[in-house]
Amino acid sequence: MLDEVARALAACYGWLSVLFAITALIYWLGVSGFSLVSHVSLPGPKPWPYVGNLLDVAKYGGLHKAFIEYGKKYGKVYKMYMGRSPMITVADPEILKHILVRDFDKFRNRPDFMRSNPPLDIGMFSARDDTWRRIRSVLTPTFSLLKLKEIVPIIENASGLLLSKLERSAKNERSIDVSTAFGQFSLDVIMRAAFGLEAEIQTNPDPELVQKVLTVFDVPVYIRAMSMLPFYRHLTKLFDINLTQHVPYFVNLAKSMLEIRKNSSGGRRDLVQLMLEARDENAAEDGCRKLTDDEVIAQSVVFLLAGSETTGVTLALTGYLLAHHPQIQDKLLNEIDDAVRSRSGDDFNLRVCTES
Repeated sequence: MLDEVARALAACYGWLSVLFAITALIYWLGVSGFSLVSHVSLPGPKPWPYVGNLLDVAKYGGLHKAFIEYGKKYGKVYKMYMGRSPMITVADPEILKHILVRDFDKFRNRPDFMRSNPPLDIGMFSARDDTWRRIRSVLTPTFSLLKLKEIVPIIENASGLLLSKLERSAKNERSIDVSTAFGQFSLDVIMRAAFGLEAEIQTNPDPELVQKVLTVFDVPVYIRAMSMLPFYRHLTKLFDINLTQHVPYFVNLAKSMLEIRKNSSGGRRDLVQLMLEARDENAAEDGCRKLTDDEVIAQSVVFLLAGSETTGVTLALTGYLLAHHPQIQDKLLNEIDDAVRSRSGDDFNLRVCTES
């Protein structure tokens, strides 16, 4: 009888040991990443395993609001945790100047959980180290003062189309979805300025293109939840999961636009032209290209999406805030009128583009 009890207890202890080991392993996987900043003597909220401070993000009503609340509580520099990934949040202008300008060579790589799958993994936002440096050196001339001056008439023309659309809605006393209007405007400018294509985005838009551009960064909840798992990067590669939505559609669109430009004669020396020249030009004696075909496609998708979506959202939010604060709207309008009167139109528009 005692032997049977002893065997049963031994088996029970064995299973309890296994269960304890599994529980400890699961817990360790959920907090192991936090050790990266555990030695950093900065204030910050306490993290939970796996979710980090994401519960606070939900409580405050968004990441930007969490940043504001944490800033009030912990100061301009503090540590927090996005899921399993620790991060140091900086809101001090002098430190930011070091990070973004003086010592940028040490901070150019983005967090691993934000990396995309091929072909976007070699885009400007996901490329790393020397690959990023090489691609950036090719694209930098696109943002020279001369190139920005060439873009000003394109922006003015697109602004005229947007203004006509808004005036028609006001005249007919009809409401308008500014998110769509500003999204089409920014996409119109990008298509013409970067790709040299007249796509009639504002006057005769392709509904599928507009819908996909406006939802490209709408990350499903299940992907956000998966990003907290220790094997998230393996899952994204296995099932080809991207934080950016509709990737195959935009890759095919970029290929079509590049094919049109390759078959066209002449044209401006815009972003696409610089990339095509870099693709065809040998960078070294061994015949290595400055940009590969996949890199050209990746940069095209990045500029098309990041340039249009971010600008469109910023304009929509600005319009929303101005509509809710008419006194600020009047003040802004007066300042713009004074600035235009005191300077020539072309000079003023160019300064807006180069100093913004």
